[in-house]
Amino acid sequence: NTQLSNAQNAHTEATRSLSIKQERMDEQAESMNTMDLEAKDMENKIGQLNVKQAEIREVSSEMKIRNNELKDTLAAKKLKLEELQALKKQLQGQIVSSPEKLKKHLSDSSNSLQQ
Repeated sequence: NTQLSNAQNAHTEATRSLSIKQERMDEQAESMNTMDLEAKDMENKIGQLNVKQAEIREVSSEMKIRNNELKDTLAAKKLKLEELQALKKQLQGQIVSSPEKLKKHLSDSSNSLQQ
C-alpha cells in the first residue's frame, strides 16, 4: 500500500510539475508570438521609413542639382551685368550732351585752330 501511495504521490507530483511546465511553455509561446508580431510591425515600419528616406534622398539630390543650376545662372547673370556695366561706362564717355554743345565745341575748336 505504501508503494502504491508513494507511486500515486509521485504521479501526482509529476503531473503537477508537468502542468506547471506546460503553463510556462504556453506563456513563453504567447510571449514569443507577441514578440514576433512586434518584430514584424517594426520591420514594416522600417520598410516604410526606408521608402521615405529614399524619397527624401531623391528630392535632396534634385534640389542639389537645381541649386547648382541656379548658382551657375546667377554667376552668368552677374558676369553679364558686369560686362554691361563696363560697356555702359565706356559708352557714357561717348555720349554728347546736346548737338548744340557739340556744334559750339567744334566751332570753338575750329576758331582756335584758325587763329
